[in-house]
Amino acid sequence: MENVHWMRRFVIMRPMPGLIRPLNLAVAETRTTRYCWPGRRRATEGAAWVFQYTLAGAGAFQAENQTWTVPAGTGFLTGVADPRICYFYPAEGREPWKYIYLAYQDATGLSQCLTRECGWLYSLERRSGILNKLMALGAGAPAHLKLPAGQAALMVSGLLATLAEQGSASRARPTARVRLVRAAFELIEQSVAVPFNAGMLAERLGVTPEHLSRTFRAELGRGPAECIRTWKMQRAGEQLLAGQTRISDLARGVGYDSPAHFTRAFRRVMGMTPSQVRAQGRLPLLAQGLDPAPRT
Repeated sequence: MENVHWMRRFVIMRPMPGLIRPLNLAVAETRTTRYCWPGRRRATEGAAWVFQYTLAGAGAFQAENQTWTVPAGTGFLTGVADPRICYFYPAEGREPWKYIYLAYQDATGLSQCLTRECGWLYSLERRSGILNKLMALGAGAPAHLKLPAGQAALMVSGLLATLAEQGSASRARPTARVRLVRAAFELIEQSVAVPFNAGMLAERLGVTPEHLSRTFRAELGRGPAECIRTWKMQRAGEQLLAGQTRISDLARGVGYDSPAHFTRAFRRVMGMTPSQVRAQGRLPLLAQGLDPAPRT
């Protein structure tokens, strides 16, 4: 399911109750949709948390019926047994998802407070101090790392402090790229019922197609054409479940003149045909609440 490049397990010397305790640190990669970790299936892992940061490729993170792409330079923080979450390799993935993750136990409530205030997703520079420290532990260190309880807790707390600082800054100052993507999705939603492509979107926004493509891939890990198609198919799926059952009407409702073309696009995004979704009575798990817009 995943190829582990290296893993370090932490052995805490004279552990102290109440302190955050790291469990393991690893760099791994995957490119199979069998890599899927829903929190509802991990109830026995209790107070375990994970920060997983993308080094290359892109993964996906789902929480509270919304799904985000996790491209290189971004990561997520979550309680592994949180029944609201799931992280996975996306069906539309084109290349391996390579990541570093730190798993730890936190009975203090600090991690829970951080995600409540700043959310699940974070952007960090690859060369940031805390990531450099974590990556350095993979260079020649023994498989089992012995650390004093205080030093171990400080390592995890340093990561959480970095995420808290980044989270506060990103909420206060959305970047130009984020503003452009948000404006793009406003136009996509307004144009959902008409034929609309990436070139038209770039023209409406007053930018070049190349700049729009670079921005989308940097922020979302996918191009604007794919995002437009995904958005339209999500809306079509919602209409289908709301009672609109004629394929030709569904197709026209999201700007497709050809029902056959629409059905192919729907299956490409959802992994099943409209008829299969209708028979099942719900959208596929990984498509529910799919929203490719950034939340920073």
